[in-house]
Amino acid sequence: MALNTRQVSFYMAQHNKGLTQEAAAVTAGISVRSGRRIEKGQWQQSGDRHWRTRPDPLEDVWLSDILPLLQSRPQISPTTVLEYLQDKYPGKYPDNVRRTLQRRIRTWKACHGEEREIMFLQDHQPGMRALSDFTQLKGTVITINGRPLEHKLFHFRLEWSRWSWMRVVTGGESFTALAEGLQEALNRPGDPERFMVFCLLLGRAPGT
Repeated sequence: MALNTRQVSFYMAQHNKGLTQEAAAVTAGISVRSGRRIEKGQWQQSGDRHWRTRPDPLEDVWLSDILPLLQSRPQISPTTVLEYLQDKYPGKYPDNVRRTLQRRIRTWKACHGEEREIMFLQDHQPGMRALSDFTQLKGTVITINGRPLEHKLFHFRLEWSRWSWMRVVTGGESFTALAEGLQEALNRPGDPERFMVFCLLLGRAPGT
């Protein structure tokens, strides 16, 4: 593949920024093999060859049009890019360019696309963690003798078994309300996991 000086300069600029040879080549719209030739000083400028070679249909627009689109809108589809080129350059980019464009964009996204969210599996162990919070029911009004009851709910939930318990709190989110809520929740009978959490809070091992 013959290269132009702009591609060579752009490739070297990306490589000097710390990009790998493959990533710099993809960004410049050239092959990794061409990147190796550039670094070895063996690249051939466009027009130097005297025999026919298959031209790169995207050579004129990769750096000027396609790359800015990908950088500003990483989720853009090859079809949308092709339609953009066809509108901007009527008659120059037929539909048979689509596969080349799809392949080039797929390679670019593999190196420069948005990072995928990494999911870590959570291993919940019985009795090791509980969650608590004060909450207020939205859209619900509780009255006593016709007067609204100003209150919140203390909510306690065990992470492993998902057992939960609530109590009404009328004095605000105080330490006393938190302590009383935890004590009542952990003293509820019938669940050994709650006893394990209770021992953990006391810094004692179950059975001691």
